[in-house]
Amino acid sequence: MKHLPYLILIAVFMFSCMNNERTNKNLSDTEIKIDSIVADTTKFLISDLPIIFDSTNYALHCIGFYDTYSRGKRYFVSENGRRDYGTNTLSISGQIANIVFENIKTEEKYLLTRNLLLICHIEYMGYIAQKTNNQYLLYELYDKDNNNDNEINTNDIKSLYISNINGKNFKKITIDNNEFLNGNFIEENMRYYFRTKDVAKKGKLHYYYIEFTNDDYSTYEYFPLELLK
Repeated sequence: MKHLPYLILIAVFMFSCMNNERTNKNLSDTEIKIDSIVADTTKFLISDLPIIFDSTNYALHCIGFYDTYSRGKRYFVSENGRRDYGTNTLSISGQIANIVFENIKTEEKYLLTRNLLLICHIEYMGYIAQKTNNQYLLYELYDKDNNNDNEINTNDIKSLYISNINGKNFKKITIDNNEFLNGNFIEENMRYYFRTKDVAKKGKLHYYYIEFTNDDYSTYEYFPLELLK
């Protein structure tokens, strides 16, 4: 119970962010979702114990919603349990609505975003950090209610995002209405390859890679089938 005030502050923060935008009649799907969850008395915010990736200075407190009617009464956000965030030690998998980043040296804390998301996978690009000293996180997540069912869930379009290890510069990599399918990092050329499906064009596939350099990163589209034309 000693963490209850901390969770209440997070809930108040998210609720206040929603209220600040309520005067705008053109509310986004994300803001509508925040409103519906805050109003839902069967759910409340919980936080997992902090996770820190090796050789970094930032702990991640994964925030999610606990459903009082869910089976098992699980008080954790991760799909695999509080102590097992996946087979890869450099990744976190679960059903995460937001993340509180904590600088373990200064104890400064802040949220990843003011928008409600459903984050299903986070990967720390450890090899990039070793080679360039740049520390990045890749996120697979759902950010919009694409099917208009008043929920952001796995029935919507999955997107790919990136941020620095401290959660700053949180940016969307995939294009709107393009669903992230899968990705693969190639150490030899420092590129993360991924493909998407264009849901507006009968499922046309697109291929991209993120090229990491000593200074930054850039995203390019490539055409592996062009030689067959």
